Amino acid sequence: MEFLSLPEVQLLSEPHGLDESWERFSKAGRTSPNLWTDSYLASFAICAGVRMVTFDKAFSRFEGLDCLILNGASLKRPT
Repeated sequence: MEFLSLPEVQLLSEPHGLDESWERFSKAGRTSPNLWTDSYLASFAICAGVRMVTFDKAFSRFEGLDCLILNGASLKRPT
């Protein structure tokens, strides 16, 4: 089954308030390419009212983000 055909998967336009949220997060602390992109993704999820699912524990720093952080070890297939 193709990923985009799953009912849980949607393509969304940039939500209202994204620029303000992104600016607020990207100005908090030091800047880096990772912070810049993480700030954008976190802001998008918050403003769109969707949950972010990731393996990256760094997303826990974004206040107001509904984030499910997966543990890669639990996803390994038995050999």
